[in-house]
Amino acid sequence: MAASTHHQVDKQELATIRRLRFVDTKQSDEKLKSTFSYFGYIYLAKIINNSDKVVRFQNPYLDRSGDIQPGETEDAYSKGYLPYWSYIHRYEITYYNKVLKKEKKILIKDLEEGLLSFFQEGNGEDIRYFSPYPPNSDSQIQITIQNDGYQIYILDGAATKRAGGVLFSPAN
Repeated sequence: MAASTHHQVDKQELATIRRLRFVDTKQSDEKLKSTFSYFGYIYLAKIINNSDKVVRFQNPYLDRSGDIQPGETEDAYSKGYLPYWSYIHRYEITYYNKVLKKEKKILIKDLEEGLLSFFQEGNGEDIRYFSPYPPNSDSQIQITIQNDGYQIYILDGAATKRAGGVLFSPAN
């Protein structure tokens, strides 16, 4: 495997990181600098499985993987900040797409400046902008898996707003 490059965290950015909503502020400056050299400010809060099949995830932030049963929501081990594009590990979600009649893997990476990339082989890359809420903080998203694809939602305070996704239609 190729070595990954990392983002340099300076003192000003470290102060911002300490204000993020989901950061353990008891961690040392060095630990936070190390972590946020590879992870951005977009936080995946949960994955909802509205499909008929088990969904699998690989979360590099918590270094955890797991399965989500049909009809279930996972918000314990799937949550975390998303990795920068330069980090060797990607956040991965694998699901069965009934329309395409095959398993699909979504690779998610933070492109910085509020941009996220959702890549599926054979379907290309879907790049979305997520503005932080509140400003100079982090953005929370949720991903809902369906039998025909996935949808992305921004969790903006008390509101939930659809922010994109890839859904497939059956061929006629």
